[in-house]
Amino acid sequence: LRGAQPGTEEERAQLAALAAELGLRRTPRLLRTGEADAPLVVGLGRPVLLLPGRPLPADEREVVLLHELTHLRRHDLAHKALLFVPCAVHWFNPLVWWMAREAGRTLELCCDARVVRGRDEAFRRRYGTALLHLAAGGRGPVLSTRFGGGGRLLRARLVPAQAKGGGGGRPRAGCRPGRHLTGGL
Repeated sequence: LRGAQPGTEEERAQLAALAAELGLRRTPRLLRTGEADAPLVVGLGRPVLLLPGRPLPADEREVVLLHELTHLRRHDLAHKALLFVPCAVHWFNPLVWWMAREAGRTLELCCDARVVRGRDEAFRRRYGTALLHLAAGGRGPVLSTRFGGGGRLLRARLVPAQAKGGGGGRPRAGCRPGRHLTGGL
């Protein structure tokens, strides 16, 4: 986070409005850094939302901020931290590592489904376009959420985001990250 600059006043105001819309009690700090190639959230106690150094168009920024704030609303970073426990205990077991990777993938898919649920086609199209623009760049820090992802994950994320209804009205059974913890052990 060294060298990161605070987001603009407009970006911070948009973040605060979206955080209030989602019912978050605290708005995370917003920083801009050249170190991040895609938006991501880091930190458990005091999360920080990092935006790439280059400015994002306003409509793309809205969907990105909604996505990252939805991760905070769903406590996805805490779920990711919890996944470290079985990986630390069973560090030698490739199935446990696979379980953790799949749980992280499920967290992203469920977050996408939540963001586009009940939204119109224009919003889903903007969301999918933002995913495509920001997908390059590899992986972020281990304990973070990252807007983007690899080819297979991106394909899995785009199909539900573009589907009519945006993932349905209720979360799927697969949107329960705890099932990976108990089912994989």
